[in-house]
Amino acid sequence: MIPAVSALLSLLALKLLDKERRSHVNDFSFDEALGLFCGLNVSPKKSFLTEYSYRTTRQHQRALLAGWVSALSGLLFPQANTFSLDFHPIPYRGDDAGLETHYVPLAGKAQPSVLSFFALEQDSRVLCYANANLTRTEQPGEVMRFVEFWHELTGSDPAWLYFDSKVTTYPELHRLDQRRVNFVTIRRRGESVVRRLSRLPASAWVKAV
Repeated sequence: MIPAVSALLSLLALKLLDKERRSHVNDFSFDEALGLFCGLNVSPKKSFLTEYSYRTTRQHQRALLAGWVSALSGLLFPQANTFSLDFHPIPYRGDDAGLETHYVPLAGKAQPSVLSFFALEQDSRVLCYANANLTRTEQPGEVMRFVEFWHELTGSDPAWLYFDSKVTTYPELHRLDQRRVNFVTIRRRGESVVRRLSRLPASAWVKAV
């Protein structure tokens, strides 16, 4: 049995070596130096590395994220209160697995993909929260799930959130208002929006700093 810490270190070692595909690690399988880094005699084979993620649950991932943030916050973002949030679809090119289709910007079209969510601390750009186990129906509530995660971890809500307007819905924005979480959304300025704003009188505008 390979301990959990050794399993994570073996996956981290591949990231540090820029080995993106776990199926291409056979040339490292007998490397004693990598094994020492992982607390093993040699690094695990591709079969173990590939199946390991399937044995973890969302509870394990949240615990890892909580430990990650707690260990780094004092060094990299001691006054963290502002975060950038976004979804990122990870294209899937294997056999049909029943995945939902999402718009992939690099491909310029919608295709089967895994929908992932990220929260970055604004100044340090350090990853503070992530989830890659989302469906389209669960997508709008992920912003509030991050807020609750951060409150559970630090005892307070984030002060500011920045995200695209398509990330969530108006009811979810109302929930942020109720918790007094400030947010700024990015919205595409369509022609109809610009025309409507241009027709507003000067008295309709309020200056803000």
